[in-house]
Amino acid sequence: VMTGTQDNGMAGTATGSLVWPQLTAGDGGYGVYLNEVYTTLFTTYVYLRVYRKTGNTTTDISGPWSNDAREWVAPLVADVNGGTTIYGGSNRVWRNLSSLTGGSANWTAISDATVADGGTLTALATVAGKPDVLWVGNSNGGVWRTTDSGANWTRARTNDGTRIAAISARPGDPLTAVVVRNASSGQRVLRTTNALNWTSLTGTLPSGVTAKALAVDWDRGVPSLFVGSGAGVYASFNSGAAWIKSGPDLPNVNIGQLEINRTRRTIAAGTYGRGAWRSVLPNRADLDLSGGVDASDLAMLLGAWGTCGTPFSCPADIDGNGTIDGADIAVLLSAWGQ
Repeated sequence: VMTGTQDNGMAGTATGSLVWPQLTAGDGGYGVYLNEVYTTLFTTYVYLRVYRKTGNTTTDISGPWSNDAREWVAPLVADVNGGTTIYGGSNRVWRNLSSLTGGSANWTAISDATVADGGTLTALATVAGKPDVLWVGNSNGGVWRTTDSGANWTRARTNDGTRIAAISARPGDPLTAVVVRNASSGQRVLRTTNALNWTSLTGTLPSGVTAKALAVDWDRGVPSLFVGSGAGVYASFNSGAAWIKSGPDLPNVNIGQLEINRTRRTIAAGTYGRGAWRSVLPNRADLDLSGGVDASDLAMLLGAWGTCGTPFSCPADIDGNGTIDGADIAVLLSAWGQ
């Protein structure tokens, strides 16, 4: 795990220790690693200066974007599908296909500045199972998307002047994503299922809560939403109809980033000044959120048997295929008692 800090560079741990040594100095921004080679880290300094760190060797691999407009903390992500591809965002999208070797020459712009809508890129998201699909959000509220690795870009959301703080794309689905707008009122959480029209999931999220970070648990029939705010984390398990604030064990602090580990079923939060925190996500088969998979969940599944209605409206559709059937029972029974 690693994190960016103000004035104290990048810090991280590979042992689970609560003491995280400094990895690089200065102001730390986004950090990524490759799933297959997690001993090599990619760290960032302000305005998208990118470093590759292996052991005690740190190499500046920043791309040729010095004349581009960039965020102070500019986005950097690794392709969730694996391999050695990483992406960076200035007012254009940059791709590095061979991040483990070489330097700045490995970066290629795969968009022009149109995708920034006159501003800068603030969020990038790759899609599990769809390596040619990439979503980007910008400082002016626009969202763009490519389905052919950047050869063509299409607008997914018209810019409205409010920055897109984060994007989460649904695994295996080139059309579905959730974004949060960096606003303290109005529509702050939005979802599209066709990469064109957006539905507000803001629901009861209180006015005054500024959406700064986002994580979506796409592995539940009704995806769970987690929004990082200026004072803690808010969660919704019913598509935004109701939101629950994090409890007293998490400091009431500014949340800078949220990350879900799908394999471990955990969510981690990076805070401003109070360290990093982690929580266990509900089992995906715990349909009633009682804390365990039991007979009440089985009864709920059997009672909803058949075709699900609108997308993401059926908690019992565990595998998200649109039908509550034997496959869902198999998932539930395999998790029995957990």
